[in-house]
Formats: sequence, C-alpha cells, structure tokens
Amino acid sequence: MFELLRGLSQQEFKKFGDFVRSPFHNKSHNIIKLYELLNKKFCSLQTKNISMEEISTHIYHEKSDDSSKIRSLTSDFAKLIENFLIQCEWEKNEIFKKTLLLTALNQRNLAKNFNTTLSETIEAQAAEFNRDEDYYYNQIFLEVESFNYELERSTSLSPENFSKISSNIDLFFIITKLNLLHFMYYHKQNITVEDDYGIWLKNDIIQYIENRKKLIKKEHPVIYMKYLIFMTIVKPESENYFIDLKNFLIKNIAKMNYDVRAYIFGALTNYCITRCNSGDIRYKLERFKIYQLMEKEEMFKTDKYINYIDFLNLVFSALDVKKIAIAEEYFSKYKDSVLPELKTDTLNLLKAQINYYKKRFDIAISSLNNISYGHYYFYLRAKMLLSRIYYELDDKEPIEYIIDAAKHYIRRNQKLTTQNAEFYLKYFIYLNKLIKLEPGDIDKIDDLIIELQNERTATGKDWLLNKLNELKLS
Repeated sequence: MFELLRGLSQQEFKKFGDFVRSPFHNKSHNIIKLYELLNKKFCSLQTKNISMEEISTHIYHEKSDDSSKIRSLTSDFAKLIENFLIQCEWEKNEIFKKTLLLTALNQRNLAKNFNTTLSETIEAQAAEFNRDEDYYYNQIFLEVESFNYELERSTSLSPENFSKISSNIDLFFIITKLNLLHFMYYHKQNITVEDDYGIWLKNDIIQYIENRKKLIKKEHPVIYMKYLIFMTIVKPESENYFIDLKNFLIKNIAKMNYDVRAYIFGALTNYCITRCNSGDIRYKLERFKIYQLMEKEEMFKTDKYINYIDFLNLVFSALDVKKIAIAEEYFSKYKDSVLPELKTDTLNLLKAQINYYKKRFDIAISSLNNISYGHYYFYLRAKMLLSRIYYELDDKEPIEYIIDAAKHYIRRNQKLTTQNAEFYLKYFIYLNKLIKLEPGDIDKIDDLIIELQNERTATGKDWLLNKLNELKLS
C-alpha cells in the first residue's frame, strides 16, 4: 500500500480522494476513514509509514492486536489505488473510450447514438497527426466495431469493409515492429555481436514503406519518421536519412505531441553521437543545434524535475562546441530542477566540466572532490575528467593512478551493466596507451588512431582521437 502511495503525486492523491468517496467505486466507510488519516500525513509518507496501531485507533477506536483485520483493510485500500491508476490511464485515451462506447451502443441496438459517435470518432482520427501505436490499435477496433454493426444490418459487405481492417492491422504491426527494430539495433551497435537476432520481415517492412514512401509520408507521418530513424541506425554513413528526419521534424514540430517529439529528438542525438564516435566532429555542432531546438521547445520542462542525464547532455553539447556562455546559461536555468538525491553530484560535475573548458583546472578539481561517487556514472565521469585535466597539465603520474583505480572499480562494481563496463573500461585502456606514446612515435600513433577509429564500444573516443592527432602534429 505504501509503495503505491509513494507513486502518487500530491495532485493525484487529492484526485484519489474523490475516487474513494465515490459510491460507484467504494462503499466502505472505513476505506474513507483510512484515506482521511493518510491525507493528514501524505507529505511525510516518503519517510514514515503509519503503524497498524495508529490505523486501528483511528478506524476502530481501539488498539487492536488483530493484525489480520488491518491487513485486510489496507489490502482493499491498495486494490482501490490500483483501480484508480487503471482509471487514470484509461482516461488518457479518448478514442479507446469511444470504441468501448461503440461496443456498448451496438450491443444495445442504439443506432442513432452509435452512428453519431462513430462519425465523431472517425473525424477525430482523420485529424490526428500523431499516428502512433495507440492510433492504429484504436483504428483496428473502430473498423471492427463498424464492421460488426454493418454485418448485423446488411445482407452484403463490400471488400472495403475487410480491406480497412486488414490495412490497419498491417500498419499497427509495422509501427510496433519498427520500434522493436530500433531497440534491437541500438543494442547491437553497443555490443560486440554479429547475431542478426533472427529479425523476421525486416526487409519486407522497409520495402513496403519505400514502395509507398510518398503516401506513407503524407498519411502516416509517425511511421515515416520511424522508418527514417531505423535507416539512420542501419546506414549511419548515409546522411540523407538524418537530414530528412531533422527537416521533417522542424517542418511538423507544432503538430507533434511530446512523446513523438521526444522519440525523434532522442534518435537525432543518438545519430550525432554515433557520427562523433566515428571521428566526424561536424556532428558536435549538429548535436548542439538539436539540443538548442529541444530547449526552445521546452522539452525539459514537462516534469517537476529535469532528468539528470538530459541536463548533463544539454550542457555538454554546448561545451563541446566551445559555447561556454550558453552552457553556463543552461546551467543557471535548470540547476534548481535536478532531482534532490542527484543534485549535488550533477551540479559539481557540470561545474567541473565548465571550468575544465575555461582552463580553470584548480576550480574544476575542487568541484570533482565534492562529488560523492555513490553513483557509478558520477564516479567514472569524474575520473575521466580528472584524467583529462592532468593530461592538459602534462602530469602523467596521477593519470596512472586514476586508470588503475578506475579499472578496479569497473571490475568490482556489480551495478554496471556489461555494456557500460566495456564503454568505460575501453576509455581507460586507450588512455593508458596514449600516455605511453611520445611525439616522435608516428607509426605507433597512426596505428592507435586506426585501432580507435574502428572501436565501437569506447566512450570519450572523440577526445582520445583529438589528443592523438595533436600528439602526431607536435
């Protein structure tokens, strides 16, 4: 029960009170009393659970030793929270609600109301730009309900009745399959594996879209964008897919809901990172421009707290193209919106990164010393930045200690996924090779550049390549 309560915001908990007091959803006065008790202490529920004795005294006016009665009450209360959460999710999908209403109207033979609701729903669907999975799922049920209505009232059915249902089933399959392909190929990119995952109908789906590209782009814009995203993943060397996706986003951004925009922005930034990791530093500027657009569109203001990774990447994207003033502007704007548990480490890491770019290395080191290192991300990012600072100071001895400590940490830390462990470990392995090179070792430098360019699983790859090229020219 307490875990469920912690999942509710204060506004949701207040709305839940209306749900509890509705006789349609709850007829137990003791449930209402329990809600009133919890309401008095809702703000402190994150840290303090109310005891069984306190519940017993408030509800039954006695300090009962019979825990089964209280457990039964709290169990019923928990089920009511679950029903409330289901109701909240159901209320988000207006078209799905309409399809359920159509079923009820058809079963009761309320033809006038059925036809009015059907016309309204078809009109709403036709005007929808964000044709995502929910859209096609709802469209299937809408067409099926319309089909059932006609089936009971007509002696003949036209082929169109069947083709509409079939077409929407195909489109629902295509969009869900594209989503799966995205995740599978992102995963494949980041691990050393040649397995093709046994992906069924991948080529057929791509061919289907490419044969109807003009129609898909016009009538199924989300599928079109997800097709472009997939092509940026499987053919990163072909920039035209990235350019088409970015231009389509900019042209239609006002029509897109938050989820669709966020998905596309994520794909665009991932592509930029892929190109940067391949040594194409032009995409640092592209990444910065995308984050600028995200900030302009207020993509970071939808929740109470900004995601710490989004905040870090926003500032890092500006620093990577030497836009220090803009990075500091972003820092000031969002510094008070970081989740409290991660705020100190996030802000200190950003302060250190900003001062590193300003070559104020002493201040950067001081900020890094204030990071708690409780979270592996902050520990490893801090060690990476510290190693870069000492590299700029031409002090190799501390770097060796940092590399040794980081390697031991990565191998011991069980919270790191295999993928993340490999990302960070490769950085320190290549850093170790870098600090052992001398400016005159041209052949060795060239060999390491080629090796690093072919490396798929190293973070900080662009910085390492930059330092190798600097060493080659020195």
